[in-house]
Amino acid sequence: MLSSGLRRDHAQVRARRYSSLPRRRTSGWRAAGTVFILVAAFFVQTILFPMLGIEAVAPDFVMAAVAAIALVRGIVPATLHGAAGGILQDSFSGGLLGLNGFSKTLVAFGISRIREDPLVGPSLGVTASSLLILAGALADAVFLWGLRLLTGSPPVPAGRWVAFGLGLPFTVAAGVVIFRASTRTERSGRGSPGSGARNTHEQR
Repeated sequence: MLSSGLRRDHAQVRARRYSSLPRRRTSGWRAAGTVFILVAAFFVQTILFPMLGIEAVAPDFVMAAVAAIALVRGIVPATLHGAAGGILQDSFSGGLLGLNGFSKTLVAFGISRIREDPLVGPSLGVTASSLLILAGALADAVFLWGLRLLTGSPPVPAGRWVAFGLGLPFTVAAGVVIFRASTRTERSGRGSPGSGARNTHEQR
């Protein structure tokens, strides 16, 4: 009886140990995926979209990616990706380093904090996610405007504000697409490790 209890305890320890491996692997893939999304958004914004020659429209695909990541991941990953995306923009903007980094960190924190509120609910539709992404893009613009005033940076020309406004639909659309794709990936990633672990335990 004692030996059977020891064997049962040993089996449970082994089950917990092996069941944690898929979760760690999935977490690593999720982190790599969000980093890839951020870099891809930056590449589209700085390389691909300017090749179209549409100077009157200025969507912020990095903001779209940051907002989408904030809707899917937790507060800590969201703020880290917000800071990273903003610093990427700062490094190629020629302006004061840290403005976009600080602004997008605040926006990512705010969106993820709202997303975790129980009143929001477990799932977001297209309308709710669009509104949150739009609010994030507008908040980012307001933060950058205020930071420029505080730091004495040159004001944004009026034409840039018009281009920003015309680019908002593209920013929101890109954010919704990234959010929906990330949500599906997140759900499938959560489902497969658990089911695989359960099947492994049942076989043992």
